[in-house]
Amino acid sequence: MDDNNATSVVSYVGSWNASSNITNISWNTSFNITNITRAENYVTQSTFMVVMLSICYGGAFLLAIIGNISVLCIIFKNRRFHSATYIFIGNLAVADLCMAVICLPMTFVTNIYAYWMFGPFLCTAIPYLQGVSVSASVNTLVVIALDRERERETETERERQRDRDRETETERQRDRDRETETERQRQRDRDRETETERQRQRDRDRDRETERQRQRDRETERQRDRDRETERQRDRDRETETERQGQRDRETGTKRQKDTQERQRKRQRDRKTHRETEKETHRETQRDRKYVFVYSDLMPLFFIVTKGR
Repeated sequence: MDDNNATSVVSYVGSWNASSNITNISWNTSFNITNITRAENYVTQSTFMVVMLSICYGGAFLLAIIGNISVLCIIFKNRRFHSATYIFIGNLAVADLCMAVICLPMTFVTNIYAYWMFGPFLCTAIPYLQGVSVSASVNTLVVIALDRERERETETERERQRDRDRETETERQRDRDRETETERQRQRDRDRETETERQRQRDRDRDRETERQRQRDRETERQRDRDRETERQRDRDRETETERQGQRDRETGTKRQKDTQERQRKRQRDRKTHRETEKETHRETQRDRKYVFVYSDLMPLFFIVTKGR
C-alpha cells in the first residue's frame, strides 16, 4: 500500500514499540500516517488468530445474512404474517441485517489491521451507522416488548370479556334451561291432563260399548224368543197343515174310491158298448162281404160284354 494514501481513524495520538511488529508510528493532527516502513507491519494479529477471526466473523456474517433474509421472505410472502407483530419482527431483521453488513466487516478489519483503509467518509459514517443499527435493533426489541405487553393486556381483556360473555351465556343458558324445564313441566301437566281426559273418554267409550253390548244381548234374546215363538207357531202350523192334509187325504181317498168305482162302472159300460159295437160291425162286415162276392162274380161278365161291343 502507498504511504501517501494511508489514513487512519484511530482515536489516540502516540506511539508504541515493535512488540506488535509495528515500529515508530507517529500520528499528527491531520491523521496522516508517517514513518511507516513496510505493509505487513499493519497486521496486529497472528496468522492463527486471523484464521479464527475470519471463521467466526464469516460464519456470523453468513448466518445473519441468510437468517434475516429468510425471515423477510417468509413475512413478505405469507399474507397471514402481515400483522403488527410480524412487521416489527421484519424491522428487527432489517436492523440485524444492516448491523451484520455494517458492523461485522468493519470490526473484523479493525481487529486485524492497525490503520483505516476505507477513506475519510466511511471513517465518519461507519460509527454513525453502527450506532443507528444497534439503536434500531434495541428500539425494535423495545417496541416488540411493548406490543407484546399491549397484546397481552388486550388478550387479558379479551379473556375477561370472554369470561363475562361465558358467564352471561351461562346465565342465559340457565334461564333458558329453567324456561325449558318449566315448559316441559307444563307440557307434562298438559300431557297428564290429556291422558286423563283420554282415559275418561276411553271409560265412557267402554261404558257405551258395554251398554251397546247389553242392548245387543237383549235384542238377541228377544230375537231368540221371537224365533222360538215363530218356530212353535210353525210347528203348530205344520201340525195343523198335517191335520188338514190328512183330512184332505181322507176326503181325497173317499173321492178317489168313488171315482174308481165310477171309472170301473164306466169301463164296464164302455166294454159293453164296445162289444155291442163290434157285434154290429161284424154283422155289417158280413153283409159287405156278401155284396163283394156277388160283385166279384159279375165283373168278368161285364168285361166280356163290354169287349164284344
